[in-house]
This record gives sequence, C-alpha cells and structure tokens, in this order.
Amino acid sequence: WVVMAEFHNSSTPLLWEKYANTLIYQSLNEYLKGNRTAAENYFRRAYQMFDGKGIYDLATETDGRYANYKLALILYASRVLDYPLPHNLARSIEERLWSMQQRDGGIVSLADLDGKPVGSANTETTAMALLPYNEELIARMQSLYGAYKPTS
Repeated sequence: WVVMAEFHNSSTPLLWEKYANTLIYQSLNEYLKGNRTAAENYFRRAYQMFDGKGIYDLATETDGRYANYKLALILYASRVLDYPLPHNLARSIEERLWSMQQRDGGIVSLADLDGKPVGSANTETTAMALLPYNEELIARMQSLYGAYKPTS
C-alpha cells in the first residue's frame, strides 16, 4: 500500500465553497466530528449544484466540462449521512452517472455542457462510482459519526 499526499501551495486561496467536491469533503469532515447540522448544510449546498446534466460548480464554469466523479460523491455522501435527496434527485443523479458507463465497464470522467460523455474512462471516476454501493464502507463511516473531535 502507498499513501500519498499532494499539497498545492498557491498564493491564491482555494475558493472551496464554490466546488461541490470540497463541499462534500467538508460535509464528511463535519459528520465525523459529530456536527450533523454543518454536515447537512455543506451537503445541501453541494447537491444543489446538480443541474440535470452534471454538477455545475466553479470547475465546470471554468473548464466547460462536468466532472462525473462528483455525481458519485453526492450519492456516496447521501448514503453516509443517511440524508435522502429530495424529489427523485438521487435517481436522476444515479441515472446520469451510469449513463457515462462505457461498454468495458469504465465510467467516462468528463461530460460536455450538454451532458454528453467526453474522452475516456479512468480508474478514479470508475472507482468512485462504486463507493455509494459499498455497504461495508458506508456502515464503517456511519460507525465513526462523532468519533473525531477537533483539537484545540
């Protein structure tokens, strides 16, 4: 096993609240700290970026492409938080994610602004597409609710 961390030290601060993925990561962080109110707030802000074709956040606005792994993250966080998405939203997101699947099983990593697959599949997007279906992982995450307290 190899665990790697990559740090980007930029003079420009990351506008993390404008990206669905970082909102979800913050949601999960808050959940693990036992702050359900903050977790749900960040999660709601992330899933509200779904426009029917993908997650439209600052990255999509900048790059002109949807990142399909963010669809998987929304579904995963919904399951971990046990927070049902409103009005058949989970079904719409799930259908959109799986519409990106190629014949070989891989999930195309990007979609254009019309929601059509662009490029090829990659292992990261394909692996993330499976996270919402990993019952053992979800149960483990749920068992950690409130397990981590912020240090002073």
